[in-house]
Amino acid sequence: MGIYDGNKLANENLYEVAKLCVMAALKAPQVTGKVELKTEIITGEDTLPIIEAREKVMESRARLAPRLPGGTPVRTVRRRSSYNLRVNYDAGTPSVLIFFGTNSLIRSELNWNCGACGFQGCREFNKYSLHIKKTIPGRQVGPTCVWKHLDFNAALGWACAAAWQYNVDNRLLGFEMGTARMLGYMEDYSHSELLALGPCADLVWWNRRGMAGQTEEEYMERAWRAMPQFWNTFIGAGDPLTRYDVKEFLFKPKRLVRVEAPPPSPEMVEAQQALEKEIARIRARVAARRRELKATKKSRS
Repeated sequence: MGIYDGNKLANENLYEVAKLCVMAALKAPQVTGKVELKTEIITGEDTLPIIEAREKVMESRARLAPRLPGGTPVRTVRRRSSYNLRVNYDAGTPSVLIFFGTNSLIRSELNWNCGACGFQGCREFNKYSLHIKKTIPGRQVGPTCVWKHLDFNAALGWACAAAWQYNVDNRLLGFEMGTARMLGYMEDYSHSELLALGPCADLVWWNRRGMAGQTEEEYMERAWRAMPQFWNTFIGAGDPLTRYDVKEFLFKPKRLVRVEAPPPSPEMVEAQQALEKEIARIRARVAARRRELKATKKSRS
């Protein structure tokens, strides 16, 4: 028996909803039955490093951004999602973050030879995927098996639907996932996504508070850059890559619009180095925190 703050308990319950979202993703029906998922749930103060790192990236972009002919800085518009994560955290109701990762998409053991990936068969697909892994350093993001990609996206869809069943606003955050990878989250997986849950409020990602991080001019600037098909004849946020050939577009990129940037100035190099130091510092905090949690869990067991 007792008297409780219902608002506080509702937001604390986001952690329970996050577990149900993971259950839904793992239960999602698969066409192939071959996609293996790795998931992590991040709550409370452990979400702050991701917010801080994203803000550092945006600050660096704004400082070095070239200007459009009208004088408007390019890429200075604050990401609404990043802004919301900060506002929600400072208000004491941080979003719960769920990471989904997989390495299943860049190989095919199906032997269906459907050709949907652009190759004649699974054997050719796997051969080329191995070639990419050996010749292009860093995280491999392709090629991908179309059927497995459908299964991965279906799992994400089931996770989102599960959250909505409990009236919890949620959104997949691509840029924030990229920032989280810089800090060590899901860096061992070829494909990863971040699903943010809550807090418990009306249309968290699209309400007036969520939109308050940008002026009308900034909103229109971002809309034009993100959805130029409304004004022009191509799709992308500027400098879009054209997938003109399944084997060549990674090695010889072609773009519908090409903005030639000048070589990096000493100031740009200095800013990039400063950003890398900040990311490394925050990453070290995350690693220490994960070790601490692991040790606590081990001692309890």
